[in-house]
Amino acid sequence: MLQPRVRCFGALRALRNRTPRASQVKNPAEPPSDAEESPLSPAELEAINNIQSSLYQPSDPFLEPSKADLIQQKIDAISQKLERQKQLEQAKYQKLIEEQEQALRPTLGDYKRPITSFLLLGSGVYLLLQYAWTCLEGEEHIIAMEQRTREYEKEIQTLLDQQVAKKKWFWS
Repeated sequence: MLQPRVRCFGALRALRNRTPRASQVKNPAEPPSDAEESPLSPAELEAINNIQSSLYQPSDPFLEPSKADLIQQKIDAISQKLERQKQLEQAKYQKLIEEQEQALRPTLGDYKRPITSFLLLGSGVYLLLQYAWTCLEGEEHIIAMEQRTREYEKEIQTLLDQQVAKKKWFWS
């Protein structure tokens, strides 16, 4: 039943793709008249009317051998190709993920600037605190030396006060 329609559609497609005849090209302004010859050849008409031919014998699709095995083999082959393609794509995806993880891992170069900043800031703070400590220690040292000087002055003064005047024999 499908074969006559396919033949009919094939004939119609052939008509559509056909180039115009020379007589039609010469006078494109003249419309074709009914008296003229039909645009279809007798073979083309026979192909269209093939359903009514005595040679046409419809075939029962249930009696034809089944092509299910062939179709299943093709489906399996396509499935295997798709599975291989899927595995390749998964391998590529996994490789990309590993590369991305590798790129996201921190390296020593990522820590150069923070470490340098920390060391410079730490050294600056240490030097500032050491300077302040030294200044305070200097002030305490000066205060301690002034007290010691006062103690030595008092001691010298007491020693001078206790000293007895000596007599000088020749000139006093």
